[in-house]
Amino acid sequence: MANDLFDSLSNAHQRKILVALLDHNPQQAADLVNSQHAVSETDSDRIANHHVHLPKLEAYGYIEWDRSDDVITRGPDFERIRPTLELLDDNREKLPGDWV
Repeated sequence: MANDLFDSLSNAHQRKILVALLDHNPQQAADLVNSQHAVSETDSDRIANHHVHLPKLEAYGYIEWDRSDDVITRGPDFERIRPTLELLDDNREKLPGDWV
């Protein structure tokens, strides 16, 4: 469990997706680009989100992703990582620039 969490948090895009779900659940994947916790807006990053980041977070159980509607919701294991995400979000001003 800890390895999956740290693996997810090691990537800025994945961190931002998870932190965005703290505030709004569910999320349209495309809306993450326009949120305060926005992921990068480049085409290559959108492709990486759909082929790498979202599938990985889903495999860990942190999100559920309805590909047909492009909707992301908190997954069955999201509550296990919520305290860590809240800690990061609550201390964002103390963390390096791209942490959340």
